[in-house]
Amino acid sequence: MEPSSDDRTVDSPGRWIAGIMAAVAAWGAVLALGAWRLNNDPRRPLIVFGCVLAFLGFWLVMLALRSARARRR
Repeated sequence: MEPSSDDRTVDSPGRWIAGIMAAVAAWGAVLALGAWRLNNDPRRPLIVFGCVLAFLGFWLVMLALRSARARRR
């Protein structure tokens, strides 16, 4: 008996990527909290978490470009 196409036992790469990105964002939040606790300056966590968001945004753009290039082939 062949598994159906609705079988959820195999995770798609998109779910893995979303999970990794969520973990990176959570880790960035922890780092931002630590930056704030250093001297309670509200700019520090904004800079740290902003850099994490910029990294994730860059990653999303690169993945989108890769996906678009793969579809053209």
